[in-house]
Amino acid sequence: MKKSKIFTRITFSFLIIMGLIFSSLQWLDPVESIKVEAAGPLEDNPPSSIILDGLFTTPSTGSNSSIINSHLVSVTPGTTNQKGAIWSIDDLKMDLTKDFTASMYLYFGNNGANVADGMAFVMHNDSRGVNAIAKSGASLWVWADEGYNGSKTSGIQKSFAVEFDTYKNDGESSYFDTNVNDDHVAWGYPGKADTYIDYSIGVWPVQSNRRTMKHNNVDGNTGVQYPGLLSNGTWRKFGGLLKYLMGKR
Repeated sequence: MKKSKIFTRITFSFLIIMGLIFSSLQWLDPVESIKVEAAGPLEDNPPSSIILDGLFTTPSTGSNSSIINSHLVSVTPGTTNQKGAIWSIDDLKMDLTKDFTASMYLYFGNNGANVADGMAFVMHNDSRGVNAIAKSGASLWVWADEGYNGSKTSGIQKSFAVEFDTYKNDGESSYFDTNVNDDHVAWGYPGKADTYIDYSIGVWPVQSNRRTMKHNNVDGNTGVQYPGLLSNGTWRKFGGLLKYLMGKR
């Protein structure tokens, strides 16, 4: 990670009991006008916020996330080689027998194309609870192994994720994003083995073994949710209506 990833205005819990599908979702909208209430850098002044004290907790190890000034969640600080996870407390679990709406503002820094990895919004009922965290790099600490023939069950279990990916992994150590544009927003199920696809190109001795993942609503560059740079100094509203689906994921 290179830049600080911050989000705020959390109005719901991250922990769930079963799976979800989308009924309707306002994916990611640029905020047309940002009114800065207090002096300071743009990243510290979202268009709107609520008090977040006592609502979140971080894993016991392996997270650089924090609450800033009671109304911002910093997923990672703005330095290299960082990782983060921050979850709502167990008392805020949701009743998924009902539809619900959610809304927050997201800020991805202002580094343009010179930015690493990204972040994700995740709901889960992993047995590790608030200590749930997965692999680094292309996996965004959410998805399973990015390497060919690696584990398909090392991602956050019993989970649903929306990723905000600011770096296209298409070569060298990872091919997770071979089927999408550069920056993209996609959703999927990190704990399901069929999210991950192993394949080979060429024949031995000139053969490349790869793993990609399903980017729902994005695969094949059809219906790409965000065709542009996410890290452009803009607060963006993410939210909408999520609908519960009975059944395990």
